[in-house]
Amino acid sequence: MKRFSHVKPLLLLVLLLTCRATGLFAQLAVFNPTSPALSNYGPSPWSPTTPPPTGISVTGWTRAAGVGTSGTAAGSAWGGNDWQQTNNPSDALASNKYVYFSIQATAGYTMSLTTWNECYRRSGTGPANGLLQYSVNAGPYTDITTFAFTNTTSGGACLTPVDLSTISALQNVAAGVTVTFRILLYGATGSTGTWYIYQASGMSLSGTVTAVPSCTTPASLAAAGITTTTANLSWGAVAGALDYEYIVDQSPSTPATSGTSTTNTFYNATGLTPATTYYLHVRTHCVSGYSAWATAFSFTTLAPCSNPTGLAAGSITTTTANLSWNSVATALNYEYIVDQSPSTPAVAGTVTTNLFYNATGLTPATTYYLHVRANCGNPNYSAWVTISFITLTPCSSPTGLASNNITTTSADLSWNTVATALNYEYIVDQSPATPATSGTVTTNLFYNATGLTPSTTYYLHVRANCGTPNYSAWVTIPFTTLT
Repeated sequence: MKRFSHVKPLLLLVLLLTCRATGLFAQLAVFNPTSPALSNYGPSPWSPTTPPPTGISVTGWTRAAGVGTSGTAAGSAWGGNDWQQTNNPSDALASNKYVYFSIQATAGYTMSLTTWNECYRRSGTGPANGLLQYSVNAGPYTDITTFAFTNTTSGGACLTPVDLSTISALQNVAAGVTVTFRILLYGATGSTGTWYIYQASGMSLSGTVTAVPSCTTPASLAAAGITTTTANLSWGAVAGALDYEYIVDQSPSTPATSGTSTTNTFYNATGLTPATTYYLHVRTHCVSGYSAWATAFSFTTLAPCSNPTGLAAGSITTTTANLSWNSVATALNYEYIVDQSPSTPAVAGTVTTNLFYNATGLTPATTYYLHVRANCGNPNYSAWVTISFITLTPCSSPTGLASNNITTTSADLSWNTVATALNYEYIVDQSPATPATSGTVTTNLFYNATGLTPSTTYYLHVRANCGTPNYSAWVTIPFTTLT
């Protein structure tokens, strides 16, 4: 790319038209005080004298409030007088002795600034120095270079071109980002000393402007893994995206503010309110700017899944228990775990649609825990609910069964006490088989049998009851009545 500083107006126009035809622009901002000719210091702001290329917007050179325009001005020049009369640029800033203009790329374009060209004229008492600075989007100003305005002739002089290509902040500047240049002017020796942008070359800013693809709106917005308070949100990647902005709210309307920036194509939302409709809004950030917000994607958090109630353990024996719980209206099924830990389970349980579980194979005299949770639609589970129960201690069988004082029709039957027994059951019959029915309950350790048949073999069956249904095994002895 060619850079231009000293060119005649006609040649400059030819070059600009040639560049315009090819879409490449060497001059992004051109200020020529002779076309049209200026008088009385020129207007403030002073607009570019050549229209900027497509994709570029330039404001006019503007005098700060401290710059004067009194007295007689040079013809066909833009500037002022009453400049700072110290050799300190900070004093020039404090007293508003500076001039400035701004440039930006418009939507769909980026710009890179490469060369600053400037021709000037000053009087013998005008400012001998200038400090060139830039600011991005109204941020702090950064120094570029110091100018020495050594020529005081009426013909003026041109400064050595300033290379801007090494300043990263001025390269590939996105659309809508405003770059402002200013010159702090100081070192004057009289309030009537003048300084101007001068000659037909005036001042120009060279660079490139590049059309960039339009920024595509994200598609394929989705929500997965929705719970009562969380959701895993995602969208499709967009080619050329620098990053994305997202907003999660309860309004379907297009956001009026910026969102949260991320380079990911997902956002795992937490802290949501149960049973509430939310909207995911996403837009793409590209070199050319921002896309439109994608059509809001709605999702609804799950209603809380109620905890099971009425957990109970019944018919507990030494090795079994009938476990149960009440129905949850919105539950699809339930999960249960029976273990020996009171802690909330860290794993899934056994799935069932029943409201009970008959546990078997348990260990006697052991504390167990029943944990139950409802599933109202994966992954919408209730909390785990827990109760404890204890299996029974084995009931010892009676010992010392005996038959005494046997006659033809009677016998005195007895057995030893069982320490944990509440009572006993006995049966006297003529079968050696283990009884299949309950016996006669007694708290005694004996039974005086009468009304027996002579010369007949009988069987005494006894079992201890240590707390229904905790019975010992049946114990049996035979005896025979006399002839």
